[in-house]
Amino acid sequence: MKITLASVIHLLDIKINLFDEETDPEIEGIKLFYDGIELSPNILYIAELSALDPGKLQDGIFFMCLGAEKDMKKVSKYVAVCTENMTFTQFSNRINEAYLKAANWHYSMNQAVLNSSDVQNLLYLSESIIGNHIDVLDSSFKLVAATYNIAIDDEATEDLLSLGYHKKSAVEKFRKYHRLSEFSRYNISISTDKAISRYITVKCGFNTCGDSIFLAVMLCNNTYSRGVIDLFRSLCEYIRIAGEKMSRTSDKADLENSFISDILQGKISTYTEMNERAFNIGLSGMSKYCVILVRIRNVDNYPLLRTAKQLSLQLNRIHVYIYKNDILAICELDKENISQDEITAAVSSIQKNLGSTSADCGVSGVFSSITNLPVAYMQCSRALDMGEFLPGKSSILQDLRPYFNVYAFDDYAIYYQLYASKLVPYNLLNNTRTSSILEELQKMEKQFHIPYLDILYTHLLCERKATVTGQRLNMHRNTVIYHIERIEKLLGLSLEDEDLRISLLLAFKTREIEDYFLCVGQSEISR
Repeated sequence: MKITLASVIHLLDIKINLFDEETDPEIEGIKLFYDGIELSPNILYIAELSALDPGKLQDGIFFMCLGAEKDMKKVSKYVAVCTENMTFTQFSNRINEAYLKAANWHYSMNQAVLNSSDVQNLLYLSESIIGNHIDVLDSSFKLVAATYNIAIDDEATEDLLSLGYHKKSAVEKFRKYHRLSEFSRYNISISTDKAISRYITVKCGFNTCGDSIFLAVMLCNNTYSRGVIDLFRSLCEYIRIAGEKMSRTSDKADLENSFISDILQGKISTYTEMNERAFNIGLSGMSKYCVILVRIRNVDNYPLLRTAKQLSLQLNRIHVYIYKNDILAICELDKENISQDEITAAVSSIQKNLGSTSADCGVSGVFSSITNLPVAYMQCSRALDMGEFLPGKSSILQDLRPYFNVYAFDDYAIYYQLYASKLVPYNLLNNTRTSSILEELQKMEKQFHIPYLDILYTHLLCERKATVTGQRLNMHRNTVIYHIERIEKLLGLSLEDEDLRISLLLAFKTREIEDYFLCVGQSEISR
């Protein structure tokens, strides 16, 4: 996409005098003008107006100048002039910033389209650039996407955003004022009559692959200029390309991804709807499932959609989707004989198909109803988060590390429970008997230079078997017994107390997730 002079002026947001409103060249770069420079078309030159020699101005060479009104007699239709009070350095910096803003937007939009981004994301990327409210509708006047972060006080648009479609009364107005014809072809049209809205509206109707029909509508509630129309035209071209890519995707894929997105975002309100839509994409409402969530590390340039399609074709009883730039696989398990080996085999199959791709993988627990899919997805997400801080706790496919890490939520469930328990008001788990015991052990370590905390924790993990504890710690069993008896005597406790042993184990495990708790923060638990 090309950057026009008018779009740069729009983003510049300062008063510019144009002496030919119809002249709107496409520019490929910006340069500072100086005597002797070789001038090229499609380059915007920045200069002080007083430095220009009117006799040397060439047709098709464009200048953006800072100058005083008294010098404006020098200008031609190829010169735009700013007379605001600023230094030339400030002026040139402002122009460069505006040009870079336009260039970065085009780059982001191109990347989004290449990565098969949806129309809504294209509008999000455009909100700060265009600045006006924009809606994209299909041919039934159903809302496809909107600039939700740009407020609009237009009655018809407020109803559209609230309902998700235009009301019958609004459509009748469109018909009365011949707006329906704007769906017919790819074309920019501008309505200044304010018959339907109190704002000037700019519209672009277009087909994608001769099938899907869209209408993009911009209400100029904040700004109206040649530049903003240029940017809107570019946006519509990106929407058209994105729409063509979407229309090439099979209807089944659209149906599947729509269901996955709706159920994970809580948009399906009834059990009946959930079961019917699951059946439509080949999932049984009641079965045995687990979810595998694969997060590609360098996802920006990774062919997610193509990979998902390949996995769907090559993996038996594994349904593969894309959700929030992750690969989400729903694995059907053997109803009669569920084993860890079956889940491990499913993860291994996915990894082999990904080849040398670096990724992290979260695995949910087993569930029997598709209604539990949101919980399973959250388990995968939590396993990925906690696995980063406690990688050694995972029990699945450790030989694939470090380029493919697998974290099963079942291995982290107890840590997640402890993490949640630390979020109670005022942290009520402080100042308990077990926390006091661990504090005293820390003091003893400093005093006697003996790793009492490690000795006690390992002894509890080894079910108080002194020989096994000694083997893990590379310590004689009699030395282990001596230290444990010394701990019991100095702290006045007995490890024969089963509740105390459980409490101490939980306290030790809580210490393991301290770093995770500090990094993630309290707000994360509710997500």
